[in-house]
Amino acid sequence: MRDGWMDGLFGVLLSFCMAVAGAACLCSCEDDGAAGSSMVGRVCDGVDMGEPAGTVWAYDDQQSVCGTGACLTMAGTVDEMTFQYAFCSCRCADSDGNTASDDQSLCECPQNTSCTEVLADLEGMPDDVPGSYCVPNCIRSMECVSEWECVPSENESRPWEWSCQEI
Repeated sequence: MRDGWMDGLFGVLLSFCMAVAGAACLCSCEDDGAAGSSMVGRVCDGVDMGEPAGTVWAYDDQQSVCGTGACLTMAGTVDEMTFQYAFCSCRCADSDGNTASDDQSLCECPQNTSCTEVLADLEGMPDDVPGSYCVPNCIRSMECVSEWECVPSENESRPWEWSCQEI
């Protein structure tokens, strides 16, 4: 627990509209295990957020399936279709824009993921939470909307390889 900041099993629910453009940080690294990057993309238990307007995120660092990383839940509605994805991730940039090359507590994103601004720096939040996290590209870009869906990798050793598949 973090000085009473985290409440309950699901931690803090932080909601805001996300700019899909985000920061591009496509990395060519393999599974190096640094700062939780080996778990990026692994499916985790997300927070049920109903049918939100816009895109919202939830953060939970209490799930053991994510190792040292966090479980992120992204939910929203696009073209009248509601979606929700829950996956393990790691923080790849802090709110000041520092990356793994500047700070070893940050991770490099595996292939097929992008370093995407997810959590804003809100008052009272611990310094090691706000910033950008590795997000599978098909989730970040919403390229699978309509007749396709973004599905988790079936390769347990490369969980970050989500892909679009026909519904």
